[in-house]
Amino acid sequence: MQNKKHSLDTWNKYGKYVFMTHNFNDNLIHKAKGTIITDTDNNEILDFSSGQFCSILGHNHPELIKNIKKQINKVLHTGSAFLTLPVLKAACKVAKITPGNLEKVIFLSTGTEANECAFRIAKKFTEKSGIAGFDEGYSGNSSTMQSISSNLSQTDKRKREKIKNKQTILTPHCLKCPVNKTYPGCDFLCLKESEKNVGKGWKNIAAIIVEPILSQGGIIMPPKGYMQALQKLAKKYKVLLIVDEAQTGFGRTGKWFGIEHHSIVPDILVFSKTAGGGYPVSGIVTTEKIARKTILDGFVNISSHQFDPLQGISVESVIDIIKNKKLIGRSRNRGAYLEKKLIELKNKHSIILDVRGIGLMLGFEIKDNSKNIYSLNSIGNKLKYECMKNGLYLNYGASTGTVFRMYPPITVTKKEIEKAISILDKSLTTISKRRYSKKILLPKNPYSRLKIRKSMRERLGF
Repeated sequence: MQNKKHSLDTWNKYGKYVFMTHNFNDNLIHKAKGTIITDTDNNEILDFSSGQFCSILGHNHPELIKNIKKQINKVLHTGSAFLTLPVLKAACKVAKITPGNLEKVIFLSTGTEANECAFRIAKKFTEKSGIAGFDEGYSGNSSTMQSISSNLSQTDKRKREKIKNKQTILTPHCLKCPVNKTYPGCDFLCLKESEKNVGKGWKNIAAIIVEPILSQGGIIMPPKGYMQALQKLAKKYKVLLIVDEAQTGFGRTGKWFGIEHHSIVPDILVFSKTAGGGYPVSGIVTTEKIARKTILDGFVNISSHQFDPLQGISVESVIDIIKNKKLIGRSRNRGAYLEKKLIELKNKHSIILDVRGIGLMLGFEIKDNSKNIYSLNSIGNKLKYECMKNGLYLNYGASTGTVFRMYPPITVTKKEIEKAISILDKSLTTISKRRYSKKILLPKNPYSRLKIRKSMRERLGF
């Protein structure tokens, strides 16, 4: 059992000043290195979520930190009227690792901001205003992106803003086929049904935005040939195809970008999260043709931290480290090892229904018979609680089922994988035998407890 005295004392002293956007863990993080995060009580936690899926090289990679410090001593911020050498070099390096003829780069701060920028470019290029996306996808938390992000709780779905000219496409989830067919004999009937359902709405659609592998939706990888069919559909209706590589980019899947597994080149590729190795940076890459037309038509995008030098140095460093350390191949090899270990757990614990993913973007779905899989007493929350108690942090999504995501840094070692599997094995055994009260599962800090009990009452079902 972890000692959390210092963390909880600090919560009690300062917690009232925090706007509780969601409930937080009790542990207050003091330092981090590699796969290990350490709280103020010196509890070490194995982080198999890479922060918010961002620290692709592990926390505080020494070479990345060294380069950021060096840049900070030169210039921290320039404003929108100037560029710096790190930004120019990073743009060149991004263009060289992206597929096909994608070569025009914009650096921004967040994934949502980059997706919005990509959509604005699509609207300017096509002279249309609508947007479409997978019905189990997630593209960000702005009004526009949430309008097509059906991967939300029922409460969030009711409260989100309504956006005109938005359409959804059936997610090609072969394990839970939305049209009750079997791949490959289905001939992508889900896509054909989506085309028919949108109907005349296609004339207003400027862009289709999709993830090459759906993360929050449950680690769903569209089957071979689907993305080619989707791109063909987009071209038929003169719609731009935007691929959101927030979690699939920069080596996580065993290739530079997840879309490379589908052998197509999108019109716009959006990157974020992994691109900065933990530093907040995002961006878009598109073609010369699209960039030229939109600029000539008057497209302008200016934000306070667009093309900042620290964005450039972070992206440049991440690319160089991945190349020099040959981490793309390591991601494939370590991913295969982790997948093998997860399959062994599946054969041991009947609660695990499926193991899926690619590279070091893996997950396992568990059987959860809770009336509300978001409830505090759900199997997912119990397993997350036990893992955390034993020193392993995992994140899960609960839209199409309770799917735990295992996204360790691509620098993860076999020893760390084995430790994570050992903790997971122990935790799965414990939850099959132990009875839990809500009091045990609630965070100990009073502000998260209050957030759960009041603000999230409807969603959590108690």
